[in-house]
Order: sequence, then structure tokens, then C-alpha cells
Amino acid sequence: GETIAPLLESAENWRFHQSGYLAPANWARQVHPAGVDGWEAGPGPLAFEPTLGEPTGTTLRWPGENNPYVVTYYFETEFNLSAAQLAGTQSLKLRYLLDDGAIFYLNGEELHRANMPEGPVQPDTPASSGVEAAWSPGITLSTSNLTAGSNRISVEVHQESTTSGDLVLGVELDAVLTEGAAGDLSALRLNELPPFSETPYWIEIINPGTGPLDIEGTLLSVEGDPLRAFPLPARSLGAGEILVVRLPGGCVAQQLLERGALGFGEVGIDGGGVLRLAP
Repeated sequence: GETIAPLLESAENWRFHQSGYLAPANWARQVHPAGVDGWEAGPGPLAFEPTLGEPTGTTLRWPGENNPYVVTYYFETEFNLSAAQLAGTQSLKLRYLLDDGAIFYLNGEELHRANMPEGPVQPDTPASSGVEAAWSPGITLSTSNLTAGSNRISVEVHQESTTSGDLVLGVELDAVLTEGAAGDLSALRLNELPPFSETPYWIEIINPGTGPLDIEGTLLSVEGDPLRAFPLPARSLGAGEILVVRLPGGCVAQQLLERGALGFGEVGIDGGGVLRLAP
């Protein structure tokens, strides 16, 4: 089996240039801070498309305002991946909302082309055809340029012609993890809880998978709230191993007591390494 771990959500914050950036061929290998040389920042999806049937995080300028006309727009953002997650990642899955064409890069190396001609491109290279934006199906991609730690996704979006009056970019990126592999924290389960009145409070977590899980840097929290969070110890949890987490007063324990007994349930995992208690 496999498990999906979100890396980029559609509402992720991006840095972008919409004002005629004369990008060098290696532009995606560089970081471009917002507020410098015309680079801006905002959440996705990013678009100028009055008839787009999707929520827009950042409204771009009408392309017709640019003089001379801008064919290519540039975007970049980062996501983090732990060493354990990297070891358990078998592929990437990309979905995009796009008008018209784009080239996607991972850590400066080309990852995927959509509606673009083959070969070298320039800032004035048009997309292969005009398209109306709709979310693509999931596209399976290689992990060859993926690294532990910070990873950068860069995207150049090309207009189909100098008369195009709209532009759209939305991106969702997931890691496809082998179930039970190191880093597949979704395999974790709640094994036992004490009566809600017990002090100090404790939670028993089990790894029912077939491989060890590196839980360092993972937070145990109530409803994903960082103010009601407790870091798990820096260690590996072997296959079938049980971990008893004793929680100090005034932390998650107090919030659990206020909510009453949770009962048995699963531990959900999100892309930020946070275990969400779910009754």
C-alpha cells in the first residue's frame, strides 16, 4: 500500500514576478526574495481570470496592463521534508491549475512540462496552445532531485500569445510514501488512554507497521493547535513498538482533561509533522 503526505497545498505562499523578468536560463537555481527587483509574495492560487471557478489566493494584474506585453511569469516556494520521509518516499504526485503553459522545477532542475514546446525556452517563448484552467489529474514524478530539509519548487508560466488576457497557477504536490516505511507517520495509532482524571496524563502510541518510524521533530497536539502541542522524543519507534508519552501538566494533558476522555481513535498526520488526536 501507499500513503500520501502533502508537501504543497493550493493555498501555499509563493514569491512571484509579473512585471517582465528577463530570466536567465538558470533562474530556478536561485532564490528571489520578495520585495527585491520586482518580486512579490502572496498565497495561491495566483491568477487573473475573472471567470475562474476556483478560489483565488492572489489576484494578479490584468496582463494587458503590461507594456511591453509580458509572456512569462515566474513563481517559487519551498517545502520541507525530513530525512525519514525522504527515505520512505517512492514518488511525487503533482496537480496543477494552469493557464496556459508551464515548466516546473525542483531544486533548480526541470521536473515537468505542461503545454510547452520541447527544448530551450526564453522569456518570450509562447505556450503550445491556449487552455482554460482546470485542475489536472495527479501526475507521478521522480524523486531524483528531492533532498532532506528545504526543497524549492519553481514554476515559469507562459502565455499562449500576446493577446491572452488571463493567467492562472495553482499547485498541489504530495509525497507518495510506502506504507510502513520510515517516515510514514500515518501508520502510528493510539494504543491506550487512561481515564481522563488520571494525573499525570499519558498516551500510548504504537507503530503497527513493518518498518521503523523516526518520530524526531514530530508534535503531538490537540486539533493541530501549536499552543496545545507536545514534542515527541527524538528517537526511532520500531515495528510493533509501543511508546508511552507522559505529558506534563499545563500542556496537552490539561486540554485533554478539559475536553473529557477522547476514547480510542487514530492519530492523523499532516504535512507539517503534527500528530492530530482524533476521537
